[in-house]
Amino acid sequence: MTDGQPIHVQVGFNYVQAMIDLLTKFTYREIAERLGYSSVGSITAVLSGKVPSHLHGEALWLLYRDTFGRRPPLSAVQQIANSLTE
Repeated sequence: MTDGQPIHVQVGFNYVQAMIDLLTKFTYREIAERLGYSSVGSITAVLSGKVPSHLHGEALWLLYRDTFGRRPPLSAVQQIANSLTE
């Protein structure tokens, strides 16, 4: 851990918000199929805060970018870190 935060919180993106945004365009089943999950329970797990595997996280990033034409939202920690480096 660095700065009191687990490392996985400091990398990636805001998986929960990305999933919430995608649910405005797709069903649970459609997202699960597009991300390579075998069940919609995995979508619920991400919505509950579970960090997806690297493979599924990358697929989520790509689906978000392809759907909305921009990168997924950053976590609060990442937003603060980015503002400090600008």
